[in-house]
Amino acid sequence: MFHLRFRLERRTMIKVILVDDEDIIREGIGSFIDWKALGMELAGQAANGKEAMDLLQQIKPDIIITDVKMPKMNGLQLLEQAKKEKSNCIVIMISSYDEFEYAQKALNFGAYAYLLKPIDTDRLVELLKEAAKQLALNNSREELLVKARQLLNKPEEIRESGLSSTIYRAKKYIEDNYWKSDLRLEDVANYVYTNPSYFSTLFNKEMKISFGSFLTKTRMEKAIDLLKNSNMKIYEMAEKVGYQNVSWFTVAFKKYTGKSPGEYRKNYYSNPIN
Repeated sequence: MFHLRFRLERRTMIKVILVDDEDIIREGIGSFIDWKALGMELAGQAANGKEAMDLLQQIKPDIIITDVKMPKMNGLQLLEQAKKEKSNCIVIMISSYDEFEYAQKALNFGAYAYLLKPIDTDRLVELLKEAAKQLALNNSREELLVKARQLLNKPEEIRESGLSSTIYRAKKYIEDNYWKSDLRLEDVANYVYTNPSYFSTLFNKEMKISFGSFLTKTRMEKAIDLLKNSNMKIYEMAEKVGYQNVSWFTVAFKKYTGKSPGEYRKNYYSNPIN
C-alpha cells in the first residue's frame, strides 16, 4: 500500500511532514494537533524514509517528525539525507526504542529532539512551538547574512550613485516598472524587503524627492521622450507610461512641463533644438 500524501502549502505557514510506518501513529498525531493554531500545516505524510525523501524534494518542509525504525530507509538515514538537502530543516525523532545509542546517533546527525512512544502530544506541541521560534531566529540570521553580503559585494555603480543598496534597487525597480498603472509605494517597499513607512522616509532622505514625485517625474520624462521620438497617439502614450485615463495624464503632463502633450509636441517640432 502506498502511503505518500501531499498537498500544496501557503508560503506563510510552517510546513511539516510526518513520517511513520504505522498508520495509527500518523493519524493520531495528524488529528490531535491543532496545526493552524501553531502557524503550521501538515504538508504531507509518508510511511518510510524513501517516500519522505520524495516529499522533501517536492515540499521542502521546515519541520520533519519521523520514526526511527522504518522499512526501506530508517529515520536516522532520513535525518542524515534531510540535513544534506536542507540544512536548516528541523527534525524531531520519535521512537519506541529507549536506547542511548539511537538517541546519541540522532543528536549527532542534527536531530532537534528525540521523543519516546507513546507520544505525549502536549510535549510534542511544546517542541513544535520551540521549533517555530528557532526557525524564525534562523530566518532572521539568514536575512542579516544576505544584507551583509550585499553590503560587502556592493557593485561599483551602486557605490558611485551615492545611494544605499536599498534605495538604488528601489530606484531601478521604479524605472523598470513605471508603466504599471497600479505601481504603489508598498509594492516597491516589498520588493526591497522594507517596511513601507521606513522606506518612504529613507527614499525622501536619499533621493531628495518623495516616492510619488519621483514616479511622476519618471513617467513624464518617458512621455517627453515618446513625444519627441514617436508618432504615438496621446492616449496610447498615456497608457504606455502608466496612466489609464488620458485626462489625468494630460493634467500631470501640463503640471510638469507647463504645456499639454499636444502643445509640447507641436512646439518641439517647430523648434527641434529645444
